[in-house]
Amino acid sequence: MVAAGGTSAWALTSGSGPAYRMASVTQGAVQQTLVATGTLAALHQASADFQVAGTVGKVDVKVGDRVKAGQQVATLRRSTLRAAVSAANAALQRAQAQLTSDQNGQLSAASTADASPTDAGNNRLEAARARPAPSPSTTANVTADQAALREAQHRADADLATATAALHAETAACQAESTSTTAPSPTTSATAASGPGGATTGSCTDAAATLLSAQRQVQADQQAVSQAETTLSNDLAAATSTPRSNQPSPAGTPSTGNPSGRKPTSSGTGSTTPTAGALASDQSSIDSARADLATARANLRQATLTSPITGRVIALGIAKGDSVSGSSSSSGPAVQVRGSGQTKVTIDVSATQVRKVRTGMAATVTPDGSSTPIHGRVVSVTSTGKTSSTGTVTYPVTIHLPKSATVVPGAAAAVSVLVASVPDALTVPTSAVHYTGSTAYVEMLRDGSPSRHAVTVKAVGAARTQITSGLSAGQRVVLADLNAAVPSSSTTSSNRPGGGFGPALNIQRFSGPGGSGVRVTVPGSGG
Repeated sequence: MVAAGGTSAWALTSGSGPAYRMASVTQGAVQQTLVATGTLAALHQASADFQVAGTVGKVDVKVGDRVKAGQQVATLRRSTLRAAVSAANAALQRAQAQLTSDQNGQLSAASTADASPTDAGNNRLEAARARPAPSPSTTANVTADQAALREAQHRADADLATATAALHAETAACQAESTSTTAPSPTTSATAASGPGGATTGSCTDAAATLLSAQRQVQADQQAVSQAETTLSNDLAAATSTPRSNQPSPAGTPSTGNPSGRKPTSSGTGSTTPTAGALASDQSSIDSARADLATARANLRQATLTSPITGRVIALGIAKGDSVSGSSSSSGPAVQVRGSGQTKVTIDVSATQVRKVRTGMAATVTPDGSSTPIHGRVVSVTSTGKTSSTGTVTYPVTIHLPKSATVVPGAAAAVSVLVASVPDALTVPTSAVHYTGSTAYVEMLRDGSPSRHAVTVKAVGAARTQITSGLSAGQRVVLADLNAAVPSSSTTSSNRPGGGFGPALNIQRFSGPGGSGVRVTVPGSGG
């Protein structure tokens, strides 16, 4: 069967075995959007400040100049910021190389557990013959264990970052309440500060509840990491027939220690097999390096200050050579502009989403009660997050609409920001892409059964996803196992990184004279 629109070839596998819906890898256009809701507001005057610390390298305007929304008005010296990006990128490459090395070391130990006949002496050969040979699935087990451990550690790192933000939010909320109310007695819990009249205030209590939930999640993640480490350690020990390095030494035998996190192999050559703990540490280093790189790149982008609105410059608070702290100064903003009748809409996005948004990106705004979209542009992206009373950290993104737009200030509006547009890309249906942590994969049929195939994803559209490596045009990927159990809900959301990018999958049962089964529909895909 061919999907409507001809975007891909669809087919059902035949035979008595499981039935799969397939799709072809094709060339096509991909557009990735960020969808959010904001509130319209009239623009009379706006100010702008650098969001990153540095030294002003150039000021492009003077008081009285007319500027357009998004026009460059000042820049910082970029040498230090570029050096930070390079250093962070190098750290990430080192962390990834270490992970690859340690994974290969474990797989090598699992696949070459028997001693080679060419090794010196026959003692090791005889010992190898005496012990059972590793199961043919040993390497596969170790590979699966490695993936499970990396995923568990990645999830733990992400949830730890969330818990850290929740801790900061709880501290700020409770401190703010303590300064505006009567100081609590020593026996009063910080998570339930009393407000006027003895009533428990909501902000501090809510933030504390969010923090507790985040801490419990981190604890569960740590247990999952520990279990994944144990499973990998057991399979490595079974493959090499040597005790795990984390087992206690026999009574009376002093421990030599192993600060490298790698245990000796049974080969006796002095080489070492990386432990499960070393692999978890490698993944944690990668997660940390990726976060540092994202921050360094965001800081470099913030080295350019643009006018938030169209209008006239009425005040300048900076000059070439000045040092800025990365936030509004006590003496006033860097630039103030008086507007000329425009309208703006501000949306709040997550930390993952804000990394994809740039000033100048096209946006479509549809006010409530209207079916006519208004086209605008992103004029500012705030890299300093704001924390709600529940501990959620968001980043404001401002879109300006043309002066001719007729809107009602204060009304809500649906906003769609075009964050990526690729006219000719190698694509697969978005529903065919799955994720393990930050690693993307598709499933391909091998000997009639689906197997994972790692891919590199870039733009993620509603119907099609761009693949930059791992596949070639004409190959076929699995969309759905028609014999799989249907979820209890009629609609589920595909699990993709990006904090809300991508459509929901509509899953429905069907039956009729020709038989029954499951229909999976991707909105906008035509099939």
